[in-house]
Amino acid sequence: MNKLLSKVFDTDKKYFILLFLFSVILYSAVIFKVKTILWGDSLYYYAYTKSIVLDHDIDFKNEAYRDFGGFPNEPETSEVTGKIINKFSPGTSILWIPGFVLGHSTSKVLEWAGIINVADGYNFVTQYFVAISTILFSTLGLFFVYKTVKLFFNKNIAFLTVLFLYLTTQMFYYTSIDPLNSHSASFMLSSIFLYLLAIFSKTKNLSWQRVITLGFLGGAITLVRNQDIVLLIPVSIYILTKNGDKLKKDRLMEMLNRAILFWGSIFLVLSIQLFVTLNLYGMIGSPYIIGGEELSWFNPDFIRVLFSFGNGLFTFAPILIIAIFGLGLALKGASKSQRQVALFKHLSLISIIAFFLQLYVVASWGREIIGGPYGSRMFISVLPYLSLGLAIIFERYKNNVKFSLVIYLGLALLFANNLAQTAVMLIRF
Repeated sequence: MNKLLSKVFDTDKKYFILLFLFSVILYSAVIFKVKTILWGDSLYYYAYTKSIVLDHDIDFKNEAYRDFGGFPNEPETSEVTGKIINKFSPGTSILWIPGFVLGHSTSKVLEWAGIINVADGYNFVTQYFVAISTILFSTLGLFFVYKTVKLFFNKNIAFLTVLFLYLTTQMFYYTSIDPLNSHSASFMLSSIFLYLLAIFSKTKNLSWQRVITLGFLGGAITLVRNQDIVLLIPVSIYILTKNGDKLKKDRLMEMLNRAILFWGSIFLVLSIQLFVTLNLYGMIGSPYIIGGEELSWFNPDFIRVLFSFGNGLFTFAPILIIAIFGLGLALKGASKSQRQVALFKHLSLISIIAFFLQLYVVASWGREIIGGPYGSRMFISVLPYLSLGLAIIFERYKNNVKFSLVIYLGLALLFANNLAQTAVMLIRF
C-alpha cells in the first residue's frame, strides 16, 4: 500500500494532483456563483455527447429546442438532409463520453434513491462529472508539458515553465474557470503529441508503429479542432526527413511509406468528421465554410489577432512574446547546458512554424476572431510548443540572481493581468 501511495504521490505527480484538486474547488465555486454549468459553445458539444450516448444517433431534435440546455442560437436546418445542423467538431464530444457515462450512471442511482427528480442527461450531476473530466484533460496536458520540458532541462525549469503556462496564459481560465469547452481537450492532445514526438525522435529509427501512433493522435487533434491540421504540416516534414541521408531509391520509398502511414492514420480518424458532416449537411466539406464563413487568405489581420484588447493573444498573454523569442534563441543553440541540442532545435523549429501557421489561419478567419473571445483561445493547441521557448529562457538565466527576481515579479504581474481580464470578462457576461 505504501509503495502504491508513493508511486501516485511522487514528486512529479503530486503537484499536478494538487493542481487538479485546486481547479475543481475553484471551478465549483464559480458555478455556485453563476448557477449554471453549460453555456455558449459547450451546449453544442454537449448535444453531441448526449445524443450519442442516450439516443444512439447524431440527431439534435431532442437537444436543440430544450428550454434548459438547448442551443443558445436559433437552430438551423440543412436544406439537403432536413436535419438540425451543428458546425462544431465531434472530437471534443467523444472525449466527454466517459465523464458523461459516469455522471449519468451516478444520476440514475440518485434518481432511483429519490434524491434527484430525473436523470435525462442534462441534470446538474451529469454535467458536473463531464466538467470535472475536462479539468482532468487540462491537468494532464500541463503534466505532459512538464514531462516534455524535463527531457531537456531539470525538473525546476520544467515546473517553472508549467507554472507560467498555467498562471499567465489562457490556461488558467480554461482549466479552473470555464473548462467545459474544446480547449482543454485540444491542449491535452497537443501536449501528449509533442511529448511522444520528442520521445520517438530520440531513437535512431522512427518505426512504422510510432508513425501510425503519431498519425492517429494527430487525427484526434484535428477531430477536436479541424483547423489544427496545419500544426501537423511541420511535423509531417520532420517525420519524412528524419534520419535521412542521400535521397537513394530505398530512402524515397521509406519517405513515401511514412507519408502514407502518417497521413493515412490522420484521415482515418478524420473520417468521423466526414461521416458527421455528410450525415448532417448531406455534403462533404468544412461545416464552417458550408455555413457561409469566409477565410480571407490574402488579407489576414495580424494586428487585431495579436494586440486587440480583451481578445489579442499578446495583449492577454504577453509572456508568449518571450516564449517565441526563446524559440528563436533555441535555433541558435543559445543554451550550452541543454541535453540533446539537435533534437531541441528541431522541436523549436517545428514549434515556430506551427505557431505562425496557426496565426495565419486565425488572422484570415472572418471579421471576428474565431474562437477569439478571451485571449484568442484558438492558440491553446500551440501553447505546449511555445512552452519550449519559455524553458530555454529560464534555463539560460537560471544562475542570474537579478533575472530570478524579475521572473517572479513578472509572474505576479502577469497573473494579476490574467485575473483582471478574467474579472472583466466574467462581469461582462
